[in-house]
Amino acid sequence: MLRNKYWLVAVAGLLVLVAVAASYVARESLDSSHVAVMGRFATDAVCQYASEHDGQWPTAWSDLEPYFSYESPGVSQVIAIDFHSDPQRLARQSPADFTAIRPARDCRPVPNELKEYWGVPRLQALLKQDPAE
Repeated sequence: MLRNKYWLVAVAGLLVLVAVAASYVARESLDSSHVAVMGRFATDAVCQYASEHDGQWPTAWSDLEPYFSYESPGVSQVIAIDFHSDPQRLARQSPADFTAIRPARDCRPVPNELKEYWGVPRLQALLKQDPAE
């Protein structure tokens, strides 16, 4: 009888452990997709800003506010933008080296596929253009 209780406790403990692990994986997945979407919003806003300001880089979040839609509140809490970046230097970087737009809380490098989704190559191409064109 006592042995059955130990088995029951062991199985219950294992189920709790599996549930905790599953919730962690689900949260990480949700956080990653949130970063992906917010990074896309931020990069799109920077692209629009640069298009309308002769290839200039924004100097603050307030420069980008007119380019955010109703869907993008809180972008600045999820995404960090280096507002002191030199747009000409950014245009010459490889997408792998591009860090001017990145997750605000994550220390890991942004995968190139995510930079592609965000539109970093499109932004770099825009920054390479001659403003006179």
